[in-house]
Amino acid sequence: MLFFTLEFVSFFCIFCLFVYILPSKYQVHLIAFGSLIFYGWWDYSFLPVPIYASLIIFLYSVYYRKNAAVFGAIGFSAAIFLILAPLVWFKYFDFVFGTNLQVGLPIGISFITFSALAYIIDIKRGDYDSKDSYLEVLSYISFFPQLIAGPILRPNQLVFQLRNKFNLRLRG
Repeated sequence: MLFFTLEFVSFFCIFCLFVYILPSKYQVHLIAFGSLIFYGWWDYSFLPVPIYASLIIFLYSVYYRKNAAVFGAIGFSAAIFLILAPLVWFKYFDFVFGTNLQVGLPIGISFITFSALAYIIDIKRGDYDSKDSYLEVLSYISFFPQLIAGPILRPNQLVFQLRNKFNLRLRG
């Protein structure tokens, strides 16, 4: 779904209608669900990509918070490897291994990967103290307004904004 199509305008109008109708406590749910609809519109078979990246980030942040000393370098390396794996598979597998599988390319795979890396690196450096729910991580990774066009945002630039309740109430 491209931003300048009637499909996107329709999607965005419906999204805004739900923002207006639903209580603000469901905002993160709506962002995650709407972003997955946007992402899956292109090819729903690639929906596991942002879900997978979000799961790796969430699990890393939970285990890192509880066991930073034990989890350290091995956990960080494993998380980096697991986040890079889909990018390597979809983008570089045929090139690196000289095959001709012609694996399809998920839209925004680079943005998803580099956003996930930014999240993991910021946790490791101590620049971001993640206490996010899985839905907040999923919303960060799949946030539809920046998913295919960027920029790549650090978690401290976006997650707190996802938590702030937005209100489209019309004033009369």
